[in-house]
Amino acid sequence: MRALVTLAAVGMAMSSAANAQATFATLSHPVESYVVVGDSTPAAPGVGINNPLYLPPSADNNYSGVVNLWLDDLNLNQRFGCTGSLLSNRHILIAAHCVTTAGAVTTDRFTARFRNADGTFTAVTGTRIAVQVNYSGAVLEEQDVAVLTLDSDAPAAARRYTLFQGNPLQDFTMAGFGRTGTGVTGGTNNTANNQFGAVSVLRAGRNAFESTGRDGGSFATAANANPGAFGGMLIADFDRIGASAAGSFVCGGLAFCNAGLALESSIGSGDSGGAAFTNTWQVLGVASWGTTVGGIGGLYESSFGYACVANYAPNAACTANYNFVMGVIPEPSTYALMATGLIGLVGIARRRRAV
Repeated sequence: MRALVTLAAVGMAMSSAANAQATFATLSHPVESYVVVGDSTPAAPGVGINNPLYLPPSADNNYSGVVNLWLDDLNLNQRFGCTGSLLSNRHILIAAHCVTTAGAVTTDRFTARFRNADGTFTAVTGTRIAVQVNYSGAVLEEQDVAVLTLDSDAPAAARRYTLFQGNPLQDFTMAGFGRTGTGVTGGTNNTANNQFGAVSVLRAGRNAFESTGRDGGSFATAANANPGAFGGMLIADFDRIGASAAGSFVCGGLAFCNAGLALESSIGSGDSGGAAFTNTWQVLGVASWGTTVGGIGGLYESSFGYACVANYAPNAACTANYNFVMGVIPEPSTYALMATGLIGLVGIARRRRAV
């Protein structure tokens, strides 16, 4: 799993107003991401990480396609966990950094765990992985997108999500099975979500994408006429609820200073690969990276990014990721044709069926 970027070690160089962008001057460490809740009083019952407002009930079908992923290395040893989103009967959207480094797949097998309405989990395994062809493994990367293919169908009750069509700078819901904490403590609790246990904890929160960024760490400022078209990284910061994080890169550097939403949250280790959902449960992007403040991830004023998968014509990077994902997933009509062509082939069909 990636280490966190520390803002104290990151230089920020402002470009001219004409370019309407700002740049992280140096980035020497990879990053990670977790659902860290805005509620800042974890010691009191019913608040902080235990606040039920951040714990979607298992009976809520909107979250049933959010997948707890266990990833094995090439020696078939369980390596780490990520979060994914079900797009079809067999396909799960995830971050590329969960399964590969630059040019080399590091995961040989995975287990996708679907949360059922009764709180139990159904496991489906798989081995096939497709990574966005331009992914390089860099710290800040627009192409941090991959698709997993299951060996058998996901549970019928699990929700299938679609990709968003339009400008991705939207308020969104994040959900993940990763580490947790609060905006005051940061992501300090490594075990509360029991990610590798029989029953893992799903947390969800809210935030808003305010800018976009490009490979290497340049980001659109508020002076940009269309910040949603600038790059393929979707950028948000962790504000206190009802206030703006004036010291964050998004506000202090890019001049986007909107107040925190109700259920304001950040992301963290184990949430990588999880989706940012619109209010209609369409996918805007894939959880990719986050920063630290004073060496701690998930504190107020930290920033984080998702790899954009929205189909937004003015944004070439978003559209490229969208086209990659849709190129991996067969259209429903393709499944119908395959079924027709395979009638009567019995065992041969099972061995050769492509999904």
